[in-house]
This record gives sequence, C-alpha cells and structure tokens, in this order.
Amino acid sequence: MKTIKIMNVISTIILIIWILVSGYLCIGSLVLIESMEKVKLIENRIEENITNQISIANKEGHSFNDAETIISRIKKKNKELSFEDEQAIRNLEYGIWYYSFTGYSYITFITILPYFALLFLGAGASGCLGSTARIIYDHVKESKQISSAKFLSQPAFGFFIGIMVLAISFVIPTIFVKGESTLNFTSTILIGFFAGIFSDHFFAGIKNLISNLIKPVNS
Repeated sequence: MKTIKIMNVISTIILIIWILVSGYLCIGSLVLIESMEKVKLIENRIEENITNQISIANKEGHSFNDAETIISRIKKKNKELSFEDEQAIRNLEYGIWYYSFTGYSYITFITILPYFALLFLGAGASGCLGSTARIIYDHVKESKQISSAKFLSQPAFGFFIGIMVLAISFVIPTIFVKGESTLNFTSTILIGFFAGIFSDHFFAGIKNLISNLIKPVNS
C-alpha cells in the first residue's frame, strides 16, 4: 500500500512537470511564430529583413537593436510602415525579450531556434500536453490510478502525434492548392492538442488512411 502511494506521488510530480514544460513551450512557440508570421508579411512587402535584426536582450534587459531602432531605420529609407506594421515589429521584439530574459525565462533557447525547428517544437509540445490531459481525464473520470498510467511513454507519444499533425497540415494544402500557402499555426496547435488527447484513435485513423493509399500502389 505504501509503495502504491509513493508511486502515485512520483507519477503526479512527473505529470505536473510534463504539463508545465509542454504548456510553456507550446504557448511560447505559438507567441513567437504568430509574431514572426506577421513580420514576414511586412518583410516581403518592403523587402527588408526585420526578424534577424532584432537582437536578444543582454543581462540588464536592454537590447542594442530593439523595435524602435529598427522602425526608425526603415523609415529613414523612405519605406512605408503602417501603425499595425509597427505594432507587429514591437510585439515580436517583446516576445523575444520576454522569452530570453536572463534569470526569468527558462526556455531562452526557443528565441534562437530556426523557424522550422520552432514549428516542430510547438506542435510536438501541444500533442504532449494533450496526452497528459488524457491521463488526468482517465484518473478523474474513470478513477484510474495515476501510477498505473503510462505517464512517461504516453506524453512522449503525444509529442510525435503533434509533429504528425504538423506534417499533415503541410501536406494537405499542397495537394489542393498551388503556390504558397500560409500555415495557421494556432489551428495546428489546437488540433495537435486534441490529437494528443485522442492519440490512439488519431494514430489508428492515420495508419488506416496511409494503408489504403499504399495498397493500390502495391497491388
């Protein structure tokens, strides 16, 4: 009995860590990616690299190349920036400052990750968060012992489910749409979360879909 209680405590602590880490990574990735997407539209219009100009804040919290400096520099080149454009640049700079603040943020590395790696991390974290939520649901609704749950493998599986959702979100538009298509990362995050909750059903559905696509080729 005592061993079961200890295992329940350990598994609960592990689940809390999963929730905190995956939730923080998921939200942080979403904030940065959504800000980058808005700034990308500005970059394409004025033909100016903005994202790479924004520098990470130093130990005192000051940035040597902040949003106001970049906005001023762009205006001196007689390039037009609307109020919304300026706000988008400021929001990106604030997001990078917030998640790279020394002694406060514990996920500073996401501010220096390449864009595509950030996509994978955010999508995977959403699936991981969904799988963790499913463990908690099973514990509350079906009165299952947390120690009996797959509290290590299931969230890890959810991470790969989230990446699978991201891959599908890239593949499907290329089938139906020619040319460039913008990824709605907020929707991808939400779908990844729900896919993580129903990871078994989602994986089985994808497995059947791929099997049906491959069968005609092999036959």
